[in-house]
Amino acid sequence: LAAAQFVPVEGTLFPLEGVGFIDQDVFTGVPGFDRYDTESEQFTFLAKHQINSIASVEATALYRSGEADYRQSWPTFTGASRYLNQFLNTDIFPDAAVARTFFQAKNTFDQNALDVRFLLDFTTGALEHNVLLGVQYQDVRTDDESSRIRAAGVLEGDFSFILDLANPTYNGLVPSDADFAAGFVDTPEQTVEDIGFYFSDQIAWNQWRFTLGLRSDEVDNDDGTVTQNDKAISTSVGALYSFENGLAPYVNYAESFETVVGTDLAGNQLDPEEAEQYEVGVKYSPDDGRSLITLAAYDIKITNLPNPNGLPGDAAQQQGEGSIKGVELEGRGYWQDFYWQFAVSLLNAKDPNDLALPAIAEKQASTWLTWRPTIFDHLHGFKTGFGVRYFGESVSEADLGNGALLSYKTPSYTLADFMIGYEFEKIDLTLNIRNLEDKEYLTSCLTRGDCFPGVRRTAVAKVSYRF
Repeated sequence: LAAAQFVPVEGTLFPLEGVGFIDQDVFTGVPGFDRYDTESEQFTFLAKHQINSIASVEATALYRSGEADYRQSWPTFTGASRYLNQFLNTDIFPDAAVARTFFQAKNTFDQNALDVRFLLDFTTGALEHNVLLGVQYQDVRTDDESSRIRAAGVLEGDFSFILDLANPTYNGLVPSDADFAAGFVDTPEQTVEDIGFYFSDQIAWNQWRFTLGLRSDEVDNDDGTVTQNDKAISTSVGALYSFENGLAPYVNYAESFETVVGTDLAGNQLDPEEAEQYEVGVKYSPDDGRSLITLAAYDIKITNLPNPNGLPGDAAQQQGEGSIKGVELEGRGYWQDFYWQFAVSLLNAKDPNDLALPAIAEKQASTWLTWRPTIFDHLHGFKTGFGVRYFGESVSEADLGNGALLSYKTPSYTLADFMIGYEFEKIDLTLNIRNLEDKEYLTSCLTRGDCFPGVRRTAVAKVSYRF
């Protein structure tokens, strides 16, 4: 099947008049049409050489090539609603009938990447250095062609492709090849070349640990219409003090950037989106080395985002600033035959309009326990595990102007996962089951009018062989 289903807010987050709630398992596409088929190949080369007692060199080379055939249909907006009767101001169709958009695309990509790094371990007086010095190169070429038919047939008075979400029946009808050809778009090949030089030094002095990092990147983008060059220098710095009782408080600062291809209305090249992160925390690891617990608080700011309040004719649209603030507690360890891990996070993410970033739960938690028995000889190699994931309420907000605010709240949900398997000397047999209870839930609802049903119970069996 294709990607996530788009199901209208009315009928999922809150009831649709005359229908109530729609079955979240409803398939909004066309059997036999919707698909996502991919084929790829990858070759990786790894090398390592010890030059002398203090220096070594490592190299990684990668080649990837692939293609994808993507086809999907989904309920489309017809005016302010996705339901046909509301759009046409009539009652001749079922209350949950929707028009559908049909989309198909073929994509190809080729990637060449190389990473060469030198590692140096040496001392200067009382300082111990662990230096990493490297160069990274990447060349990615992508090409795609697509066609989209919005609200197929409806705008021309043809209702052959509509679907009743409450009582779906599938006639297998899709637009003709001629209809798809009329909306065909062949995007020019896009090329991205990136070369980066990086340096880091991890310094140890008594119980202090310092990290210094510097990276220089140059990115060339050619999308067949616009060619641009971006350069940026990113830095990182951190400090940690390790107490003898296992506590280690730390502070850290880091920068990043991401290219934005295109020009503004005045013809000026768009600037890269830039981010900086401040983080403080404390780590705890007992002397036995069986566990590690980390508590961290961070503040991330992202600049040069599109300004939601910018005027359409404003040439400088990169005036927005988003922020992500959070606190995380996580740990992992083992006790006898039991291996455990957990994570808890509180997140406050705002867009440049100071509204909640969509589809991000403010509260999240997870835990996992694995049992690998060693006290019974006949169970040696057996393993089983159980875990729980919790996602709190998420909010999507949109400023409608004149002080009006549209807000959707997606309820919280909790999922259980299970694993069982057996490891032989060279063969590993594992069965993973996610959403063990086959729970029905929504991952998020967006202000544009979509809800996304969560993945139901899935079971994946894996067989691996170690040479």
